[in-house]
Amino acid sequence: MQARKRDFMYMSDDLSRSKASSVVAPLFRRLEYRTPAYEPLAALYRDALGLTEVEPGLLRSADAGFELAFDVRPESTRETETTVGLYHVAFLLPSRAALAATLRRVFAAVRSATERRAETPEAGGASSSAASGPAFFIEGAADHLVSEAVYLRDADGNGVELYADRDPSEWRRDAEGNIAMDTVELDMAGLLATASSTEGICAGSSIGHLHFHVPDLDTAEAFYRNNLGLKVTQRSYPGARFLAWGGYHHHLGVNTWAKDRQAPEGAAGLVRVLLSEPPPGTPSHNGLASDPAGIGWSW
Repeated sequence: MQARKRDFMYMSDDLSRSKASSVVAPLFRRLEYRTPAYEPLAALYRDALGLTEVEPGLLRSADAGFELAFDVRPESTRETETTVGLYHVAFLLPSRAALAATLRRVFAAVRSATERRAETPEAGGASSSAASGPAFFIEGAADHLVSEAVYLRDADGNGVELYADRDPSEWRRDAEGNIAMDTVELDMAGLLATASSTEGICAGSSIGHLHFHVPDLDTAEAFYRNNLGLKVTQRSYPGARFLAWGGYHHHLGVNTWAKDRQAPEGAAGLVRVLLSEPPPGTPSHNGLASDPAGIGWSW
């Protein structure tokens, strides 16, 4: 998928006033989801991405740096329209080669499922479950100047980004230290050529950032500033805003592209985020019941 070329957008506000920060960012340790069925999600996170299944419904990274937990509620619904809540979770790979290896594994999973579908005869006018294809799909890819990324969507409609950062020394800055970001075409062939394996998400990977649909940008910014200690790093992207701890390009993105559409009570999706430690400068309590995206936080 080709990305539309735009002018550079420079990260601004708090980051531009402090090029280097001593703030240590907490890690995203655990994401908790509600889902009507686990196995369709496992096809992506366990089989294609290579996360370790500790037990059905609980997946962990290779070095136990983070985990995904799926609470199966058969009555929960998968929404067909975009609603307030998770836009995507972004898995940060430790190198370009590691990203390429994971992508090769994903592409191999898609190819295998497609071949099974082609080889399995239809019965009664409908394909068998073995031939139904992968329970996820690839949405697109982009070069953001600070990183290279590929986007997927799981069986419940949750967005997934796989990305690798360029070295911060390569991030383009203006005279005030603001970082340039853009969305341009990804050199997919060049990226895949760096892979030496199909390892999947490897040791040293992390959940690099989260991106949410919210009803209002100003309200969301105030909430995350006051309750999580995040600071704005980019506010010029149409309909979106980006925030971070400690000078990163962003740990959290928010947008209004869902147009305040609310999911029904009990819908499938992300419900809680667990951090490794209290966010910097936050109150001493150990979590938040709900944020503007309807997601709880704990630490």
